[in-house]
Amino acid sequence: MRFSPLVLAGALVFAATPAMAQMFFAGRPVRGLSQQDADLLAESVQRLNDMPNLAVGAKDSWSDPRTRSGGENVVTAITEDSGTVCHKLRHEFTVRGRQPTRIYNLTWCRQPDGQWKVKS
Repeated sequence: MRFSPLVLAGALVFAATPAMAQMFFAGRPVRGLSQQDADLLAESVQRLNDMPNLAVGAKDSWSDPRTRSGGENVVTAITEDSGTVCHKLRHEFTVRGRQPTRIYNLTWCRQPDGQWKVKS
């Protein structure tokens, strides 16, 4: 199941700028991520959420050598909410190779249509 970065259900919102996108992840600005960085982050989240036999501790990494942005997504819990499977993920990444590392903890729940959405 594939989704675009815009389907990160409120977790990611992009504002167009001339060269780079400004990204808001879980409501906090993360400046400097390119659209390609955001796509790589979204693909990494998707790979984890769709992994068969997913277990706590599973992880998936992403990197963009062009921008030096990259990070890792790690499963910290697997739960059920009203019959819906949910994955708690820790998202850690650097933007353009610079510290500090951004860390976000989000819960992703599978919707009836099979898409993953951030629990609000």
